[in-house]
Amino acid sequence: MTHAHKIAVCFLGALWLCFVATWLQWGQSNGVDERRNLAPMPRVDRTFPEGLGLYLRDHFGFRGWLIEINALVRVKVLRTSTSPEVILGDQGFLFFAGEGTLENYAGSQPMTDAELAAWVALFERRASWLRSQGIPFVVVVAPNKESVYPEMMPGSIVRGAGRSRLDRVMEALRQRAIPVIDPRTTLVSKKPEHRMYYMTDTHWSEWGAYWAYREILPSINNGEPVDCNQGTATKTFDLTRMLGLNSRETIETCEPARQGQVTGAQDDPLMTSESNAGPRLVFFRDSFGAALMPFLSSHFSRIYAPNGWTFDRALVQKEHPDVVLLEIAERRFNQAPPIDPQNGPSN
Repeated sequence: MTHAHKIAVCFLGALWLCFVATWLQWGQSNGVDERRNLAPMPRVDRTFPEGLGLYLRDHFGFRGWLIEINALVRVKVLRTSTSPEVILGDQGFLFFAGEGTLENYAGSQPMTDAELAAWVALFERRASWLRSQGIPFVVVVAPNKESVYPEMMPGSIVRGAGRSRLDRVMEALRQRAIPVIDPRTTLVSKKPEHRMYYMTDTHWSEWGAYWAYREILPSINNGEPVDCNQGTATKTFDLTRMLGLNSRETIETCEPARQGQVTGAQDDPLMTSESNAGPRLVFFRDSFGAALMPFLSSHFSRIYAPNGWTFDRALVQKEHPDVVLLEIAERRFNQAPPIDPQNGPSN
């Protein structure tokens, strides 16, 4: 057999092996890890050629393994990120660079006066309407990870010297007497004791959520804070998946010593909590707020927590809460404020 024949046989063998792997679903990635829906089996019609190409692209044999090997080489060996939205920090820390977070950290896109005015007007409208209903309104901000762990950002990215967008919003809201909680100082002070943010995720850890909850509680309830039971767990987090890796992180867990029955999960459109007695809470939030729910649940007879920042007056009137809490991620201030539905009594 000539050298050319050997190459041809090896090529055909590799091609056959890949088709077998495709059929048997060996080493495939999945839509959960990639946060998208993979292409379905193609339909036998005029779209078949295009559908087959999309299907093979997403379900090619060994695809998942090849993606992870590529990511391992680039991230672990070459120290380069495989995603433009993930920054490789120091000591294994990963940071989210999307949604304007990198520009905010570097101070390259400071908040304009018009942007600040739009955000302040939004909170003032909400606070004014709730005041007319006799309902207190409290805002808590979930800081960006790099705001709490700037020392873990790569030295090549210099932190901006001026006030951040969050700094400007906090100052403006406090001047207008809108109750707003900025837990950055507490989170920074507590990080020598426990990790306040997961190393490989955008979100605060259970310990970070616990100390944020300790900051929130005096403004929304007179109860004593619950204690935290410590433990450990191993999980794979979002920034790792964005890099194409499946490596797991060992974390310190923090479970409240007592809590109400919480239904729903972090990405569900709705989380609720029910218990026997106490005030009622409407909690507008994002995925950061999900980690607060177990701690808040022991203080309220009912918590209604839709996933989103849009303020729904009809929902508030239906729930008759004793207080409305809004949790908003710092990076949200890099965007325009939401437009609230025009329902319920006008201001």
